[in-house]
Amino acid sequence: ARNSINQANLDNLCAFNFHIAEGTSNSHYENLRYMFPHKITLASRWHTRKCIATLSGLKPGRVDRCPSGCCCFTGLYSSLTACPYCNKSRYKTPGVPAKQFQYLPVKDQLQMMWKDRSITKQLGYRHRYTNSSDSDKIIQDIFDSLIYRELLEKQVVVDGKIQGHKFFSDPHDIALGISLDGVTYFSHRQHSVW
Repeated sequence: ARNSINQANLDNLCAFNFHIAEGTSNSHYENLRYMFPHKITLASRWHTRKCIATLSGLKPGRVDRCPSGCCCFTGLYSSLTACPYCNKSRYKTPGVPAKQFQYLPVKDQLQMMWKDRSITKQLGYRHRYTNSSDSDKIIQDIFDSLIYRELLEKQVVVDGKIQGHKFFSDPHDIALGISLDGVTYFSHRQHSVW
């Protein structure tokens, strides 16, 4: 994909990537845009985000959220008009959310990954993996874990109906994992919440 992007777009993407990866402020990014006008012209953050969305083909999902970040108005909270924790209004004006949370749907990301041959090969790692140790007790990879190995022998059941195949029996199946950091609520930092 890199070869199909013109130099101006590539410059914008590299600068934006630096901005995100290094955690520079928005004002620093704006200052950078005008620092070397005779050498490089960088697009605004808004324009670069639009370019990224167009190039990737991914469209972000949006969910209304509390202006203070207490919760998202989805699931049990989808019909609420104020935050159940801080009581701030969901809407700035009628029908216009005060704040929104943006996300890239996992399904869309996975579909895009399957369209790239080099990434498709990487996605097949789980199916091709075999433990090279002499012992089942040695974990060399997440796919050596007890939970994963138990799932390999377990029938998939959806809404009480057996589906006729086991977990990860198809080479195209994807194993998704989640990793969370603990959050410390108090300055004493003796306990954390997971």
